[in-house]
Amino acid sequence: MTSNFDFARAAWPGLADDCMRAESYGRSDPRGCLFYARRVVEQVVTRIYDVDALPLPYRDDLAARIGDPAFLQATGPDVVMKADLIRKAGNDAVHRERLISAATGLRVLEELFDLVLVGRSLGPAGSHHLDSPLRPRGYRQLAEVPRLTIEVSILSPL
Repeated sequence: MTSNFDFARAAWPGLADDCMRAESYGRSDPRGCLFYARRVVEQVVTRIYDVDALPLPYRDDLAARIGDPAFLQATGPDVVMKADLIRKAGNDAVHRERLISAATGLRVLEELFDLVLVGRSLGPAGSHHLDSPLRPRGYRQLAEVPRLTIEVSILSPL
């Protein structure tokens, strides 16, 4: 079965596995989808900090990393918004008892898809084989990444 995240496999196999897990749970287990999506965000944000050698914020947790001004400057507001949306949804999935709809799972998958496109441009830690190490600042601005429509074959209504 093909996945919307197949493009990430060559550069980042472990991340692609978590993306595909999130995608596979989108309709059948939205809570599981949100959990795995948040896990992916943590990996992407950590990779951005490593590749850009950003200083760690006052607290070394995902919320502080996403909210740090250096991260905003390095990635732009779209990345920050998407990462924070997925972080909050994942936290709610783990810590709250409320029902999570398949529509929420789909929304999170759409945002995750955009973030993985950004993260893919970084390649494996310490390597820039997918992009020139001399790329200009702002190379990850989502406005410059073509908006691809996520396929939802496994998430389509019954």
